[in-house]
Amino acid sequence: QWYQRRVHGKQWYQRRVHGKQWYQRRVHGKQWYQRRVHGKQWYQRRVQGESHPRGPMTRTKMLPIFAILLAMGIIPCKAAKPNLTVLMVLSDPYLMHKDYDEDGQVNNEYEGFSVDLLELLEKELGVTMTIRVIDTYGRYQESSGKWTGMVGELADGSADMAIADLTVTEAREEVIDFSIPFMSGGTTILSKKPSGDNMQYFSFLDPFTLDVWIVIAVSYLVLGMAYMVINIIKRKHEKWEDSKISVLSLPILKITTIVFTILISCLYTASLSALLSAEPIEKPIDSIEDLASQNYVKFGAVQGGSTMAFFKKGKISLFQHVWRFLEENNLNVGSNKQGVERVIKEGGNYAFLMESTSAKYVTERRCEVQTIGALFNEFHYAIGLPSNSQYRKPVNQAILKFKSSGFIKKLEEKWWLMKRGGGACATSRPERMLQLALGSLTGIFWLLLAGFVISSFGNSTGGVPAETRIKKLYNILNIHIKIYIDC
Repeated sequence: QWYQRRVHGKQWYQRRVHGKQWYQRRVHGKQWYQRRVHGKQWYQRRVQGESHPRGPMTRTKMLPIFAILLAMGIIPCKAAKPNLTVLMVLSDPYLMHKDYDEDGQVNNEYEGFSVDLLELLEKELGVTMTIRVIDTYGRYQESSGKWTGMVGELADGSADMAIADLTVTEAREEVIDFSIPFMSGGTTILSKKPSGDNMQYFSFLDPFTLDVWIVIAVSYLVLGMAYMVINIIKRKHEKWEDSKISVLSLPILKITTIVFTILISCLYTASLSALLSAEPIEKPIDSIEDLASQNYVKFGAVQGGSTMAFFKKGKISLFQHVWRFLEENNLNVGSNKQGVERVIKEGGNYAFLMESTSAKYVTERRCEVQTIGALFNEFHYAIGLPSNSQYRKPVNQAILKFKSSGFIKKLEEKWWLMKRGGGACATSRPERMLQLALGSLTGIFWLLLAGFVISSFGNSTGGVPAETRIKKLYNILNIHIKIYIDC
């Protein structure tokens, strides 16, 4: 090779080693080589676009080609947003089915506090999120040594995030990470309100039922007619002894009317006093201590929930007593909804221990229930994340931003006080009413009937002595009248 290069020259050697085409391209230049290989028209179209028969290939004409290449994925575009799987649990008002859309058609999409919070996080983090609904929040199974539900999937890495009313507990923090809390509350007691109606304009008639008032009115009407008949007969006969009406008729009728009026007045006054004072029959339950120390009102909680876990780990004897009651009696339910329905169904014989945030949502819409006592067992709701998640810090920063800007507060007002019938019970006030039915007053009307019969069909026993006896009886009754008036 050295000899050939030295004898024949460098150009001959390059042409022999690299080929004729390489040598021509090197000697005559790239443009000459392209024109020689691809032809004159191709060279003119590439270098001198105006000489091409179809005209120059401008950027405007190339746009459809670029669009096709972009759609086919040949030309790389901007990187797609990461998609995160978010776990949620159906729980009012955090996640609910949309019953109807704006056109009145059934819509299977979801809405609620958690959905709105998810949308805010999507914009803040620059990601897309897909909702996956599961049944339970998660509890630890000692037999398998694993967590179930939402906590279990986060611990296994099957999901990227959990947005729900997920309570932060010490046991859960050992297997997953939590963001800073977005909501706080406590445990409260949900019970049924005392039965009763609201006071109206004619509430003074409430001590007696309608049939009692009707019978009273008829009774006084008959008494008035009897007085009219006796007075008419008395005016027609100068001597009272010559009348067909007994001498005992008018005094007995007066005495019967007085006794009847006194008894009715006393019963009405006593019943009205009980109505206005609204005193409960038994001692009211005002705290968890009262609930634990009585036996006529049963109570329960969500089976396997954070409320039961709180009482299980409680060191106070009161909490241990409540835990034994919850564990030994089959009074727990599977969800808050079942607990609320049981409270309403069983009247005042069942109370439900639940989170104050959920209880507030219920009492704003179900006017027959109420919360009693002060809050205990302070808790925090936070977003669940797998351990060492890369999104923990961005989520914390986003939650802080939402809380400081008032977005979280607005979402609470929207879903607790406005949407889905919120605020329906804002002006309702519980009342207790005690009415006396007709069956309780039958004896009084029998007494009235007996006096009326005696006054109508009684016979005279001998003039003045009978009148004297009646006057003595009348004087004795006057003494009793003063006693009855004091009642």
